[in-house]
Amino acid sequence: MEKLKKLFFLVLLAALSVSCSRMVSKDYEVMQHGTITAIDSQNGCLSVRTPATGAIQIWYVNNSFCDVLSLYVLAYDTRLNVGDTVYVYRDGSNIFASKCSIADAKDINEFLCSYYWQNIAQNWYWFLLIFSIIALCIITKKEAATLFALVIGFSITLGLTGLANRLQPMPGGTITEITADFVKLDSARIAPYAALEDIKTHKPVRVGQNVMLYSAEYFGNRKIFFSSQKLNNDALTAPQTYPEVWLKSSLLFCIGIFVMLIPLDFLIRWWNKRKQKSKN
Repeated sequence: MEKLKKLFFLVLLAALSVSCSRMVSKDYEVMQHGTITAIDSQNGCLSVRTPATGAIQIWYVNNSFCDVLSLYVLAYDTRLNVGDTVYVYRDGSNIFASKCSIADAKDINEFLCSYYWQNIAQNWYWFLLIFSIIALCIITKKEAATLFALVIGFSITLGLTGLANRLQPMPGGTITEITADFVKLDSARIAPYAALEDIKTHKPVRVGQNVMLYSAEYFGNRKIFFSSQKLNNDALTAPQTYPEVWLKSSLLFCIGIFVMLIPLDFLIRWWNKRKQKSKN
């Protein structure tokens, strides 16, 4: 029991520490969205043209040749070049450029988080069974059975909640029919869907709407999702865009066990007292 408590607090600490610095939790102000026309690395500035107006603005940025949001450990993964389409962000007095749309990253993250919890709700009876078996093993102090149940239970939990891979773009089209299991696109293509909600608006898609399709694989099953707008490629590939499924599942696993320990412990104590009284 004591070891399990320590594990729970370690998982909670890890979840909090990782979530604090995530891109999807930031509120950077978008100053400009356009194409880089020139890079002056000596003076640390970028020239960016807005496509709609053709106006060019010069920005003195923190890093003129690297995508600041592509930082991986100690190095940037992506270099900025003339011709790249970028977002110029402001974080207080700091100004930086990135090819990644934080707005799209937030929409993807929020949508997949919602899908994650819906998936959990649909499989509540499995979780109830898993947590009950593990809690019973812990209470009865069967160490070998507890260890086995923990390993199997955690594996099943991850399987039921799903490990979200990166969303992959697919050919889109106009929705011509919606059924309970699939949509028909352009009256010719059939696409089974995981959820009807639009990734960008979080509202159900409708007949006559032009949509982009995105897919992700969950334990061998390809799930298809919809978006009314084309999602930014860099947001789709950024690791921080996606929900922390491992951490969320670990927290759910630990909390579920502790919740089930309380009623099971009460029932076992009550049953033992009753048996003791009957003997006397």
